[in-house]
Amino acid sequence: MRIFKNLLLNGSYQLLLILIPLITTPYVSRILGVEGIGLNTLTATIVQYFTILAVLGTNTYGAREIAYYQNQKRERSNAFWGITFISFITTLISGILFLFFVLFFKKYEVIFLWQGVALLSVFFDISWYFRGIENFKIIVSWNVLIKVITIILIFLFVRSSDDLIPYIIILSLGTLFSNIILWLYLKNEIYPPQLRNLNMRRHFYGSFALFVPTIAVQVYTVVNKNMIGVLDSIGSLGVFNQSNIIIQTALAVVSTLNVVMLPRTSLLFSKGDVAGVHRNIVKTFNIASSIAIPTTFGLAAISLKFAPFFLGPQFRMVGIIMLIQSPVIIFITGANIVGGQYLVATNKTYIFTLSALIGAFSNVIMNLAFIPTFGVAGAAVALVISELLVVSYQIFRIKEAIPLSVLFHGIWKYILAGGIMFMFVFSLNYLSKMTLQSLLIQILMGASIYLVLNKLFNTFLWTEGVLIWKKMRTKKSN
Repeated sequence: MRIFKNLLLNGSYQLLLILIPLITTPYVSRILGVEGIGLNTLTATIVQYFTILAVLGTNTYGAREIAYYQNQKRERSNAFWGITFISFITTLISGILFLFFVLFFKKYEVIFLWQGVALLSVFFDISWYFRGIENFKIIVSWNVLIKVITIILIFLFVRSSDDLIPYIIILSLGTLFSNIILWLYLKNEIYPPQLRNLNMRRHFYGSFALFVPTIAVQVYTVVNKNMIGVLDSIGSLGVFNQSNIIIQTALAVVSTLNVVMLPRTSLLFSKGDVAGVHRNIVKTFNIASSIAIPTTFGLAAISLKFAPFFLGPQFRMVGIIMLIQSPVIIFITGANIVGGQYLVATNKTYIFTLSALIGAFSNVIMNLAFIPTFGVAGAAVALVISELLVVSYQIFRIKEAIPLSVLFHGIWKYILAGGIMFMFVFSLNYLSKMTLQSLLIQILMGASIYLVLNKLFNTFLWTEGVLIWKKMRTKKSN
């Protein structure tokens, strides 16, 4: 029941993360325009290289290590301080390198400095600790408050195309404050640091092992944006970024499962319960697929008319990019479960690293081939193929432990249901004018068709949902 509560809590928070772009993205797109969005994306992605170095690999590694020692306060405290001190050192080094970059680059100096607040956010980020002990309530509650304040400030202070810097300041400081606040909840959680027991060398190697795949993943999630800016244009970068925001928003709910289940899978592995780990992965993979597949089909079905309606006429091209890019929702979801959960929790980071390197290498090669010829659409195709290669390699490497017939059992039902839903929604979208009312009708129609088909096919999602509903009703009646 604790897992269900965490899923419900994180699901609610991810729903907020979906609502925020729905509220702010249309407004910001129209205010800042294609060029403003492109400049924000370009500077943010460059700063992200420095934040990658600062984080090293502590976010994922830290959550896993804390999960191993959930019920051992002394060991948990030693792990926390060891990982935190490493994060302090790497953030300091990265910050110095960033300041040198700003001094020598000079162009967009003020924008870069405000984007650089992200490095301070990394310095104070200990959200991985609370994920490790499966206390999501603290993280979610404060983040909700900060996000709401952020929305209000954006509408108050971002009023023209000249307000790019205020927009960046609001976003940067919001993240910083939400990280600082978490330190107030550590008082009764951990003991003061004992320097001789921090085992920083082991934690450094463990974090660094996850740093390599992090770099590789960033190549095809960040470098591709830089390549669009260089090989195409800043305007095309703005188009790609807005499509990416919508795709990432759709991914938010599905990623809840990985955030919640990683500590649980790590705990089972630390206890030697390999069968329990496998059951967890198969169940999570099935449920995640049942959400990712209709999300992909649904987004693709409405994309062409949704983009100019949602973002404004100047972003019409976003609809085409969304249509091309939508399959990454399925591929990234699979990689989050197989790689981000199973491989990381079971210390098979070398497979996780190789898969990320395959994705990075293939993406750069395809970008160089596709972008000069096909522009931003070529970058979208390259991203889809790269994500497919990543998840395919991961699944291939674990098939001895978890057979494909077990992992993919019943998935065809979701694909068939999603495909039928797509045909109905796409036809309705094509025949009707895009308005808020018609959009809501299309979403409700798609969800209803998919739900009915799940009942007809008696999918795992349906049977599990009915079981949870019965348990909740029984508990309520008692």
